[in-house]
Amino acid sequence: MGEIGEIITGKTPLTREPKNFGGYFPFITIPDLKDQRFILKTERTISDIGAQKMKNLKLPANAVVMSCLATVGETGITTKESFTNQQINSIICDPQSVDYRFVYYVFRRLKRRLQKYDGSVYTNISKSKFADTEIEIPSIGDQKRIADILCVFDDKIELNNKISRTLEQIAQAIFKEWFVNFKFPGHEKVKMVDSELGKIPEGWEAKSWGELESESLAGDWGDNTESTEAPRKAYILRGTDIPALQAGSKGECPIRYLSDDSLERRKLKPGDIVIEISGGSKGQPTGRSIFITQEILNRFELPLVCTSFCRSVRGNGILAPILMYLHLFRLYQTKKIWNYQLQSTGISNFQYGQFNKYERLVIPDKIIQEKIADTLYSYIEYGHLNENQKLAALRDLLLPRLMRGELRV
Repeated sequence: MGEIGEIITGKTPLTREPKNFGGYFPFITIPDLKDQRFILKTERTISDIGAQKMKNLKLPANAVVMSCLATVGETGITTKESFTNQQINSIICDPQSVDYRFVYYVFRRLKRRLQKYDGSVYTNISKSKFADTEIEIPSIGDQKRIADILCVFDDKIELNNKISRTLEQIAQAIFKEWFVNFKFPGHEKVKMVDSELGKIPEGWEAKSWGELESESLAGDWGDNTESTEAPRKAYILRGTDIPALQAGSKGECPIRYLSDDSLERRKLKPGDIVIEISGGSKGQPTGRSIFITQEILNRFELPLVCTSFCRSVRGNGILAPILMYLHLFRLYQTKKIWNYQLQSTGISNFQYGQFNKYERLVIPDKIIQEKIADTLYSYIEYGHLNENQKLAALRDLLLPRLMRGELRV
């Protein structure tokens, strides 16, 4: 790898100096590489002051980055001058001999080579090991043709994801207009009355979140191996897999073994909501959620169960599940979910018990719910994203064969 470009290992500026952050330059960390082939947004940015201190580590556009510490193998492509933290090695490709898109797909395949046989990953791929890793490089013409073919799949997947995000934004806008601003069709003829949450339409009522659920269950990590106590296989949904599921893939949910009782109690059903309650770094919100649809469950050959870092919620019929999800999603997007978080040992934990007891919301009458629930559901059912799973499977089937030269292009 060291022969095809310049290798750079990132670094984190001093966090106790706030002036190092908050500027033009993306600061790429491992979470930013989730479901981003081209890195368009990052959680944090570097200021001109911070960039000057790390000028020797600046990456140009079209550098290919890979996580090499702790979580190994996440990869992406820079879209403008950027920096990374120390968990990431990057390569600035020589454009005369190497197509950066081809290198990205080499990295995608390389991830599997970094896997140990037991399914875990090496905890550290040093800069020297990274540079010494051998890969096969065909002619620049073949590189471009291979990259062109594989990019067709990812371009379509990303278009589907963009459509999905747009539809969900529409659903959120409708939800806000109807259930926050109370501008639903015919609202002019409805009397507004006093409530503990202020003026609300007559016939609506305020309830706590806990009054809307029939049950909420902590997750189960399950066991690595089958036993008499844990004989049932299931996929385990982690909080980090939520974006992948919403983007139409299976993510990297591991298969674990659970007891009969745990599986029957915890396996997810359409209409359930999964809430991430733990795992965020200090200052980063948890509480992101996903609405479980039949289309999501169809992607898995086995039952799907959330981990102990998540909680599954099932409504009791008072409020349509899709409205419960959109309320929760709105709290997350507006960061109001932070009101129910506890910072402990650097980990941000969502206090679901407090949320369950104190979060109150306005419940529309059944007529209004029936008018809008099916429409909102259609916006986020993720059904068209099933195509993504098929596209990704075909891309991943072609990737190694193209790289080995078994298919000519």
